[in-house]
Amino acid sequence: MSLPAIVAASRFDASAHLPFYIDRERVGWIRRVDAPALHSWPDVFHIDQTLIRLVDTFSDLNARRAWRSHRHVGR
Repeated sequence: MSLPAIVAASRFDASAHLPFYIDRERVGWIRRVDAPALHSWPDVFHIDQTLIRLVDTFSDLNARRAWRSHRHVGR
């Protein structure tokens, strides 16, 4: 019997995902098919063929919190 996370990790297809970076650190992966939706926020995400990253404006945690609070995201 396998844990679901281990099974999912063993099936991970990196070619179907783009790495997601915050301040030069990879923090996760975003499916390529979902990347076009992020084009709605060019002031937040930099997207190219090889990666997605949070723009430098948001490299600071306090800046991300302020934006989230201002935009009422997640409420």
